[in-house]
Amino acid sequence: AAGILGVAATVQAQSVAIVGDSTVSNYPPERPHCGWGQILSEHAASGVQVHNLAQSGASSKSFFRTTRWREALGKEPTFVLIQFGHNDRAKDPNRGTQPEAEYREYLKRYITEARTAGATPILVTPPVPRAFSAKTGKLGHGRLGPYVEVMKEVGAEENVPVLDLFERTTQWYQSLGPEGAKAYAPLEGDINHYNREGATILAEFVLEEMKEKVPEAAKLFTNPRR
Repeated sequence: AAGILGVAATVQAQSVAIVGDSTVSNYPPERPHCGWGQILSEHAASGVQVHNLAQSGASSKSFFRTTRWREALGKEPTFVLIQFGHNDRAKDPNRGTQPEAEYREYLKRYITEARTAGATPILVTPPVPRAFSAKTGKLGHGRLGPYVEVMKEVGAEENVPVLDLFERTTQWYQSLGPEGAKAYAPLEGDINHYNREGATILAEFVLEEMKEKVPEAAKLFTNPRR
C-alpha cells in the first residue's frame, strides 16, 4: 500500500513551469489574444500543476532579470519550458540581445538554474511571424532565424530537448498561404500574436514535439482539441 501511495504522490507532485513572451502568455477573457502556454495550462493532466509565467514583451534578458524567473523556479517544477527570441530582436538595450552573444549566454543560464533547482529544462523555438512577402508571397522569418539556430545549438551542446515550434509554424503557414494565415490573428494586421484557435494549434504542435522528444513530459498533458 505504501508503494502505491508513493507512486501516486510522485504523480500528484509533478508540475510544469512555462516561461516566455506574448505568444506564450495568459490573457484575460475580454482580450482576443491567447498564448499557447495558456492553452497548455488548461490541458494539464489530473493532479498536475502548470504555472504559466510567460510575460508579454519579455526577452531572454529582460525576463531573467524579473522576479518571474525566480517565481517559476520557486514552484519547484519537474519541467521548465523556455521560449524566447521574438523580443530579443528589439533595439531597446534592456531587451535586445545578439544571437551569438547574450542570447546564447542567457539560454545557458536558464538551463543551469533550472537544473540547479531540480527541474528538467526544455527549450522551445519561437513561432515564426506570419510575414509573407508582398512580391513573392513567400514566408520570411522576421530575423528570427539566427536565434532559432543558436537555440538548437545550445540544446545540442547542453543535452536539452528542443521543441521546434519555429519549423512547425513555418510549414503550417506555408501550407495556408498569406490569406489563410490571417484567420489565426487576434486583430487585423497582427502577424505575431494569436487568437484562441491559433494558440490551440500551437499548443498541439508543442505537445506533438514533446511526445517525440520528451515523452515523460507529454504524459502530463491531455491533447488540446481544435
